Amino acid sequence: MENKHKKLNQAACREAAAAIHKSRCIHFKTKLNSAYGDQKETWNIAKKLLHSNSSKTNNTIPEAKCDIISQYFLRKLEIIKNTIQERLAKTPISKFISELSPPVDILTTFGTVTPKDVSKIIKTLEPKTTLLDIIPTNILKSCSEIFSPIISYLADLSFNSGIFLTSYKVAQMTPIPKKSGLAEFDLPNLRPISNLNTISKILEKLALSRLHPHVTLYIKFNPLQSGFRSYHSIEKALLKICNDILLNIDDALTTFLLSLDISSAFGTIDHSLLITRVKNDFGVTDIALKWLTSYLPSRKYFVSIGSSNCRLIASSTGVPQGSVLGSFLFSMFVSPIYRIIAKFGTNHHQYADDTQLYTFLSPGKDSINKITECANAVTTWFLENRLLLNPNKTEVILFGTRKQNSKYKNDLNIAFSGTTITTINSVKILGVILDSKPSKDERINNIIKSCNYHIRALCHIRPCLTKEAANIIACVIVKSQLDYCNGILSGTYQKNIKKLQRIQNNLMFEELCLRVDEPKAGGSARATSNTGNLYR
Repeated sequence: MENKHKKLNQAACREAAAAIHKSRCIHFKTKLNSAYGDQKETWNIAKKLLHSNSSKTNNTIPEAKCDIISQYFLRKLEIIKNTIQERLAKTPISKFISELSPPVDILTTFGTVTPKDVSKIIKTLEPKTTLLDIIPTNILKSCSEIFSPIISYLADLSFNSGIFLTSYKVAQMTPIPKKSGLAEFDLPNLRPISNLNTISKILEKLALSRLHPHVTLYIKFNPLQSGFRSYHSIEKALLKICNDILLNIDDALTTFLLSLDISSAFGTIDHSLLITRVKNDFGVTDIALKWLTSYLPSRKYFVSIGSSNCRLIASSTGVPQGSVLGSFLFSMFVSPIYRIIAKFGTNHHQYADDTQLYTFLSPGKDSINKITECANAVTTWFLENRLLLNPNKTEVILFGTRKQNSKYKNDLNIAFSGTTITTINSVKILGVILDSKPSKDERINNIIKSCNYHIRALCHIRPCLTKEAANIIACVIVKSQLDYCNGILSGTYQKNIKKLQRIQNNLMFEELCLRVDEPKAGGSARATSNTGNLYR
């Protein structure tokens, strides 16, 4: 009898669980059907099903925690400043002297702004609204024909007077984790991202559209700087590096790569040095220079997490990390280092503050000493310009076949900024893992691991999704991983291609609710799925 009641209870529990699951699926499918055609709303609904506990505590964090984080960022900049002063006292003055003539073309003004210029920028704005915005961004976008003449008039006043309004110099700073998987609000793991007033961002984009064409034509602007430039994507930067490495491997040469890390790069720029470089190297003068001089100083920020905010903190150095103009000004500031690197005959590439030095190795220690001297010269230049390279995060790697790399294993304890750096087997550059062997196995294995994790998550919630929602999620969380910088996978082994194709096949079956034993359905379904054969 007892066993009978137990079975009845288990059956009732299963029936209740099935009813709850069915009700949940109907609820979410109804919401997804009502959001049909709106990808943003579809994704927001799907996020409630996927990893719903990831940011659970954000809205309940005390303001005291925000204060601790803001003070940490402030102390970090002070420590960097003091470290630079200490190292400069022990460092000989750099022998590097610019041999280039003064700029011929001069930019004196940013010119007139038309409502059409403003309207184009408003259309490209992301529909995000910060605490600093008086007018919500979605209203600004939907009524651009009304606001464009007003903002263009404001921009003209600002550019003609050379004054950037103080009220637009306040930033809402959001701490973003540098790496996932670490403790929440682990202070060294946080990166400060500035969210600015939308009108301020429009003024910055207008200024950038006038400054960018003038600066990038100059010989003094680093031609191998890919950050914040049209037609210079992350993928193209990585393709340049990988192509040089593969050409060396074809010539039976090992490539030595040194990946440099700047501590708080955007936050430590000296404003007076930046203005001097903008004027002397790039020929920005008069009202245009006055406007940039007004844009940089007297900035303030407050840390914001969820609904909690800290008090305003004044900032005397740096450019806002997350601002379009600030990022380009950083690229201008560090442009001279490419001329130092060229003196040593070393290859390099830059993407914003990410710098890679690399060269092929010849027998003996001469080539290793050469790139070490180059790295030390770059370090000295950074110190003299109030930037600090972090030797603890600087990485060294050899690219080549096993036979090629074995020749140099015993010679590669590199002394850099007083720290000995040993070689590693893989390095992460701009979000992509490059391993020392040309097979790209580690990169592909990481892609597969990440994709399988997300496919399992999609499998778990698929009964609650409509076909359109499943397609959006498949593209966002899986296909995006396959697409990211996949150009560097060119030439990989056929076995790796098959692994990637298998991931896409699995994703397609989950997306379209097919079973693995339905080959006919699978063949005809590729036409309706967005996750077809990318790697054919």
